[in-house]
Amino acid sequence: MGKNVLIVEQKEYVLIKRAINLSTFIQDMTLKAILERYSVALETAKIISESDMPKNIIRINSKVTIEYPDGKLETFQLALPSELGINQNKLSIFTDKGALVFGRMEGISINSTSMQTSERFIIKEVRQRSNNIGLDMVL
Repeated sequence: MGKNVLIVEQKEYVLIKRAINLSTFIQDMTLKAILERYSVALETAKIISESDMPKNIIRINSKVTIEYPDGKLETFQLALPSELGINQNKLSIFTDKGALVFGRMEGISINSTSMQTSERFIIKEVRQRSNNIGLDMVL
């Protein structure tokens, strides 16, 4: 399995697939593009159970530190939109950067140009937080 293949826990896979299925009703073109990117990536993703999930894979609620080429570090927690708040250093899984890191492993380099941004960084550290995600979570 290559480093570019997403590794996704089963419940998180179902949650994102639900969002993709609702994308026909979404007016926000940026969000539609992100959901399309997820749709394509999930076609080749490795879907695994909670108990088999490696600790170095970025998931919902993971705390992530990335390093940019200039040495600047950024730390954030990947979250569902309903979990976001002011000054909490949380990043939605439905943002460009959130979609770039979700399902990726610690140590890989990301080089991407999207509709909104050009991103280049290395995933330096992944720390797991509680992942009690119910399938009825509000997106």
